Amino acid sequence: MRIHRIMAATAVVAAIGGAAAPGSAQAGRLADFTFGLTTGATSAPSGLTVHILFHRANDPNAKPSPIRAGVFQGPSGLRFDTSAVPQCTASDDQIRVLGSSACPADSQLTVGTLTAMTGFGPPVDPLAGEDHVFNGPNQFIEIITAPGTPASPGFDRLSIQGSTLSAHPPATPGGPPDGQTAVRSIDFRIPVRVSGDRPLITTPPDCPPGGQWTSTARLQFADGSTDTVDSQTPCATRPAPAASPPRAGAPTSGSPHVRQRRARRRHRVRAHRLRRRHHRRHPASARR
Repeated sequence: MRIHRIMAATAVVAAIGGAAAPGSAQAGRLADFTFGLTTGATSAPSGLTVHILFHRANDPNAKPSPIRAGVFQGPSGLRFDTSAVPQCTASDDQIRVLGSSACPADSQLTVGTLTAMTGFGPPVDPLAGEDHVFNGPNQFIEIITAPGTPASPGFDRLSIQGSTLSAHPPATPGGPPDGQTAVRSIDFRIPVRVSGDRPLITTPPDCPPGGQWTSTARLQFADGSTDTVDSQTPCATRPAPAASPPRAGAPTSGSPHVRQRRARRRHRVRAHRLRRRHHRRHPASARR
């Protein structure tokens, strides 16, 4: 049955990763995007909240064009250390056969949600799936399953380089107008993960003067369209260092001791100037 096969193949994985203290989504022309770190403190262990809603520019409720590539640039200085926590090293073939069961349970970071649109309309659309996010070597692995089952019609590996994550969503059969299934939304939240003193995700060491970290999504779609969307994350700027208090017992500027010392200094300066003036006027007496 064609519709059942399409429903089973509904994992166009538009994978996202990054960071922003959770806030409202930033609206783009073709996608609304939130990339939120869960703390605004600098150089701190953090979780990651991601939300993407894909849509058409002229009709926000229509089936979007399928996502084909996504590059997610986190704020400068954001660090991912995938070696800090257990990893999934399953091969592509193992994931195709076993689905989410291919990865060890301790490598799972979170289970989010994914919705998709085939183009056939209700009651087929929208399709709902679970987004299993696993930690892997220099990557996050997204495995999409039908709710309550490990079987997966699709998955993606988000490669990590510095503070950038790159997604490579697969093409999935679907209905009109393009014969493909399109991801409609993705939502997940990775909690703080730390092993010893090594966090999986660490916030940047500095907060810009405006108090916002900026992340950027660069998206490419099957119809050739592109979109770039920024997401701001509030962060805490460091306060100016406070002046050091005077050491215990040190005289203050208005104390009698300080006034007397200043008076003696002024007296010595005046005496020195008078002697120099006298020597200039009477050089002979100065030589004797």
